[in-house]
Amino acid sequence: AILESPILPGGAEYCEFNFFFHMFGEHVGSLRVLLVTSGGSETTTLWITKSNRGNRWFFKEITVNQTQPFQLRLVADRGNGYRGDIAVDNLSFAKCHTVEGSCTFEEDFCNWKSEGSGAAWERFQGKDYTRRNSYGFYVRSIFQEGNSSSSLISPLLPPDSIHCQLLFALSIDAGVSVSVYVQTDLSETLVWTRNAPVKVGKFSYNGVSINSSQPFRVIFKSAMSGKGRLGQAK
Repeated sequence: AILESPILPGGAEYCEFNFFFHMFGEHVGSLRVLLVTSGGSETTTLWITKSNRGNRWFFKEITVNQTQPFQLRLVADRGNGYRGDIAVDNLSFAKCHTVEGSCTFEEDFCNWKSEGSGAAWERFQGKDYTRRNSYGFYVRSIFQEGNSSSSLISPLLPPDSIHCQLLFALSIDAGVSVSVYVQTDLSETLVWTRNAPVKVGKFSYNGVSINSSQPFRVIFKSAMSGKGRLGQAK
C-alpha cells in the first residue's frame, strides 16, 4: 500500500515530517518513508521499520533537507501472511515553508528586534530546537536582578482573514516568566503566558492562534517573576 503527500515546494533548511504509526500482527512486513524528487524519477529511503511492534502507537519525526520540490511516499509492505495490520495517523509537516516573520535564528535575527529594561535578547550558539546539536543558534535573555524585563518584537506582519498559528520552542528557568502579546495600532493583547519551566533546561514546543484583521506584531516579553537573582529565557 502506498500513500503519497502533495508536492511541497522545498526551500526550507529543516522541514519536519511528523506522524504516528501502528504495526501489529505476526505477518506485518515493513513501513518505509521515501523522498521523491525530480518529478518522481528519483526516490531515497529516509526511514524504515520492520515487523510486529506491538498493539500500540508510536510517534516518528523525520527531518527533510530539500531545496527542490518534493513528495514523501509512505509504503507499507505485507509479510508472509495476512495476520497483521499497519496504520498511520496525524500526518503533519512543520517548518517546511518560509512564512513572513518565521525565524530559526540560525543566520541572524530575521528583522526581529530586542527592547526593554533587562538584558537584551541575544543570539547564542548551543544545542537548540532546530538543529538539535551544539552547532545551532537560538536567542536568549539573561536576567541578573529583579524587576527587569525584555521584549523580542517581530517585524510588522500582514493581517490574516482567517487565522495565523504561531509556533515556537521555549525554555525558561524557574523565576522567569514569558508572555506573548499581539500588538496592533489599536491594542496590545495577551495571548499566551508561562511562568514556570516545563522541564528545566529543555525546550518545549508551543502554539497559539492569532486572529487579527489589522497588521500586527508579535511580542515576547520575558521578566523575572520571582525573587531569584539570575535566570534566563530562550
